[in-house]
Amino acid sequence: MGFWQSKMRYRSSDELADIAVQFADRKIQLDVLVIDFYSWSKFGDFHFDYKCWPNASELVQLVRTVGE
Repeated sequence: MGFWQSKMRYRSSDELADIAVQFADRKIQLDVLVIDFYSWSKFGDFHFDYKCWPNASELVQLVRTVGE
């Protein structure tokens, strides 16, 4: 299953991207980066709250390419 990184809440795309970069800089393979339920627009809705995560697709691409 690999290494999973999670915490109670990431508050922005920048914070999450920084975590991914730190793992890559340390040469730690990160297989899953969990963004918790506080990121949903409402509880039980599996869509990002775009007020907090305005560029979710760009963030996904960045995290995919970090460390390559």
